[in-house]
Amino acid sequence: VDVVVVGSVVVVDVVVGCVVVVDVVVGCVVVVDVVVGCVVVVDVVVGCVVVVDVVVGSVVVVDVVVGSVVVVDVVVGSVVVV
Repeated sequence: VDVVVVGSVVVVDVVVGCVVVVDVVVGCVVVVDVVVGCVVVVDVVVGCVVVVDVVVGSVVVVDVVVGSVVVVDVVVGSVVVV
């Protein structure tokens, strides 16, 4: 999932064994909900709310630049870079 949009809402809901890439530029809400065995990369530039909810065995990278709220909730066996 590669999103470069102005004023959008992005919801990525992934369950098993996947790679999720969410790339957002301006004025958006990004929700990434991952359950098992995933790599999640969320790259946000300006004025966004980012929620990344990961449960098991994941690598999460959240890169936010300006004026953003980032919530990363990881439960088991994960690597989180915010």
